[in-house]
Amino acid sequence: MEPTHRLHTGYSYNPLGMHGEGAEEYANLVRVLWCGKYGAISPQSFKIKKKVYVTEPEVEGMPDPQAAQKAWERHLRRNKSIVMDLFQDQFKSSIKCKVCSSVFQMRGRWWDKIQSTIPFPTRDLNMAPHVVGEQPRSQYSLYAVSNHYGTMSGGHYTACCKNVFHGDWCSYDDSTVKKISQGQVQSSAAYILFYTCMPFQRPSIKTW
Repeated sequence: MEPTHRLHTGYSYNPLGMHGEGAEEYANLVRVLWCGKYGAISPQSFKIKKKVYVTEPEVEGMPDPQAAQKAWERHLRRNKSIVMDLFQDQFKSSIKCKVCSSVFQMRGRWWDKIQSTIPFPTRDLNMAPHVVGEQPRSQYSLYAVSNHYGTMSGGHYTACCKNVFHGDWCSYDDSTVKKISQGQVQSSAAYILFYTCMPFQRPSIKTW
């Protein structure tokens, strides 16, 4: 790798970065791919190493300019390259629910996930006030929930679905499936709600 390329990849001035190792391994991988000597290639050395952990600064109650400065300084300790200088920035936005007053915020590249349990109906959800025109069906029933555990930067997804044959709720967690009560469907992990206005009944299967 040329010296100028090493400079742009943070080879020397990013102590918690990859020191250009990722770029070098990628260059080697591309070179081997284009040489035409190998039918298959296993890029075992092309792996991203785990970065050194840097503690999160205490910014609770701190004015936004000071909190932003501390967060950005922490970010620079782990991420410094020409790509970051050209394309990354920092900002803050927030959305406030008019019903429960929960606040969903984003600061720069980091999201704050609401951990509060927000109640939602499992049946007889009336959408008539929000529908324009003819309203043949305005009552909706919940039939599935997508759950998310963790933060906005990572976590684990599960699902709760209502069985159309016996009407029971089931929890789906990877390969684990189990029955749950209707009360367990409502939790702080609820992420996406699925409603239907169609009658929730067993489908008719035609035989030929």
